[in-house]
Amino acid sequence: MELTFTQHRVLRALAVLTIKRNFPPSSRDVCDALGLASTNAFVEHARALRKKGAIKWLERKARTIHLTKEGWELLIGDSLTKKVSDMNNEVLEHLRFIDE
Repeated sequence: MELTFTQHRVLRALAVLTIKRNFPPSSRDVCDALGLASTNAFVEHARALRKKGAIKWLERKARTIHLTKEGWELLIGDSLTKKVSDMNNEVLEHLRFIDE
């Protein structure tokens, strides 16, 4: 499953706010964290993330939004992939230096 850049930002904000506060954030909390003026933008991205299986929430209940297993895997996988890619680049740069 692929996420847009903004969907990834929303998913990351949800994860960070949930971990930081130890409970799910409100829509306004996420908007403030992302610098969004309107909660409508967040809601549209949240619906897309829910459709992709990355998050869930209970309708008409406050602070019930949470990442699913798939949502966490998307974030962790992306982080690990980036770290491995960065490490590979560092190793290649080091080997290039040694070869000179």
